Amino acid sequence: MIFPQPSQMCWICGHAVTTETRTIDQHGSTVHERCYAARLALASEALKLGKMSPRPAPPPKRTGASSAR
Repeated sequence: MIFPQPSQMCWICGHAVTTETRTIDQHGSTVHERCYAARLALASEALKLGKMSPRPAPPPKRTGASSAR
């Protein structure tokens, strides 16, 4: 039996990725198609539930009293 040679590792699951099972994510990294789809679905649900923000929150604004030093 001949097994396909892995070309790279999936950054999501850490297993070898073959040309038959790979795709490229938005950052240009190699991932399994199923891992990437699951990751996107999980992120989408987290956004809907408010568990994750689409962008990092801005730093808190300082009040005038603490910046007077």
